Amino acid sequence: MRKRQGKVLSEHQAGNVSRLKPATSTPMMVGSGDITWVCGHCDHHLAEGIMPGQINNLILICYSCGALNYISTELESGPDLPSSN
Repeated sequence: MRKRQGKVLSEHQAGNVSRLKPATSTPMMVGSGDITWVCGHCDHHLAEGIMPGQINNLILICYSCGALNYISTELESGPDLPSSN
């Protein structure tokens, strides 16, 4: 699994980008890909098993801390983050 952090944005920076707000603390999306998206503020798992390019130009609101996490294909490339396990 490749671990990636969302880019935390302020309300002003987020503008009109579409947002998903979770109803529970479980990841908002679970699939069979190899990317796990975590909150850029608190490391809470936002989405697991995501395929490259599956989420783009979307804000996932963290259930744990409320941070606005911008997710884009541009953030997929880059070094793997250390596992919190």
